[in-house]
Amino acid sequence: TIEGFDNNQGKVVWRKAGFSFDEDLHPQQNLTFGVFGPDLLDGPGGVFFGLIKDTDKWIRPSFLGQTGYKSFCVDLRDNSTLTLSKQAMILDDDYIPLTRDLNRRYKAPVVHYIAKAAGFIVNGLPLKLDDRTPTYVIFDTGLSGMAVSDELYQGRNLQARKNREKSLWGEVRVSFQTKAGDDTL
Repeated sequence: TIEGFDNNQGKVVWRKAGFSFDEDLHPQQNLTFGVFGPDLLDGPGGVFFGLIKDTDKWIRPSFLGQTGYKSFCVDLRDNSTLTLSKQAMILDDDYIPLTRDLNRRYKAPVVHYIAKAAGFIVNGLPLKLDDRTPTYVIFDTGLSGMAVSDELYQGRNLQARKNREKSLWGEVRVSFQTKAGDDTL
């Protein structure tokens, strides 16, 4: 098939093969996965197993959605780790609720991990957000930067120029409201 990823289009050959993260703990399962052609790899090579779990029924299943894992944790501090679990890893209200707003609004065939931001602090200054429309944060472990809407960029650019700041996005802190109602960064 011809698939689009990260603003690139290219050939993907779909395969089914046995896979297990740890055969001692979990037997192999036959999983469907895509093998990217050179147009999508853009040089680095390798196989990509995304962490998206939920997809619409009309597209091929996601890799993680086929494995039976219910939750995962990505810890990008000192020794980066990925923990997969067949049970829920969060057992109280101390978590950031995710939303399917963009999936519903734009009819995206995959459900990205998205949360509503409670606030932004850039270079120590609060960035005014529009109360009428939520500001969403998409958690993507493959993104090595920050993509912002034109409206958010222009608002920040105006604020930085007014304050004669040397760096437009130097230090960015995003806050969220937990399910329990507490603010967290």
